[in-house]
Amino acid sequence: SALAPTLGIIAGGFLVEALGWRWLFFAQLPFALAAFLLAALVLDEERSESKARFDVKGAVLIGISIFCLLVAVNRSSHWGLSSPRTLGLLAVSLLSGILCVRVERRAAEPVLPLSLFQRPDTGAALLSRAVLNGLYMGAFIILPLWMMEIRGMGPALVALALVPRPLAMSLAGPWAARLGLHWPMSTLIRLGATGIAVASGYMALMSPDGSYVWFVAALVVMGAGLAFTQTATAQVVTTSVPREDLGAASGVLAITNSLAQSLGMAGLLAVVEIFGGTGQASAYRIGFGLASLLSFATLPSTRLFAGRAPAQREL
Repeated sequence: SALAPTLGIIAGGFLVEALGWRWLFFAQLPFALAAFLLAALVLDEERSESKARFDVKGAVLIGISIFCLLVAVNRSSHWGLSSPRTLGLLAVSLLSGILCVRVERRAAEPVLPLSLFQRPDTGAALLSRAVLNGLYMGAFIILPLWMMEIRGMGPALVALALVPRPLAMSLAGPWAARLGLHWPMSTLIRLGATGIAVASGYMALMSPDGSYVWFVAALVVMGAGLAFTQTATAQVVTTSVPREDLGAASGVLAITNSLAQSLGMAGLLAVVEIFGGTGQASAYRIGFGLASLLSFATLPSTRLFAGRAPAQREL
């Protein structure tokens, strides 16, 4: 999962430079078709004996809440924070979110099990995971813009220059899993959060004509940091639920990841637009600086699962 984006970034950079950005989306069609055919041939269908029905109301309300929130965050820099459209979308998002909570409390098989958020350790793990994932993806979006707009690099060269980050994440993931057999989960999460915070802080201060060596170091630290936090927080959540609820826990991890990534990208893009736009170096400094501060702000949450034993002992 971490190594695949490395190949996508390299191929995508050259594709954009040669044929234009629209081909990024056309090029996905054959891969999607191949995945569909492979799934049909390889995966066996499993039928559950449970008679519970799919939580349609919860799924619809979650979708409406997330959609309205993302549009409001993304367009607020153009419409204005006090614009009726921005405020209206935020109000709809809040109202549908409140209704979703009420529906999920009564659902036999909720799409979003609220019990995971009510436990201090799993709630803290999900929150820190979401914040750090969102900040990582936000930096993932604005960094290429900084490289093209401020440093004057082309898409293909930008793609190659960014390879160290997903590559470091793919290599650090297995190491994080091994360390999780011996180290407390809180230690891994603190290391990961600190890595993301330090790397983001460097990016806030870096010069357009600075050394690529230090830039690569920051990319590696950021990628490895996310690998550590993703592995450890997933371990905290999945070892806190009964075996029969692992599917629901996995779904919660996926939903919070997707929401956090979308909000992180929309949020940091909005920050850059508000503070001068993509052509202003100072706007990127504020965006990366905010990412660094928020990453450091997740560190106190690790106290809530500071006593969590290594994964090996829990299993």
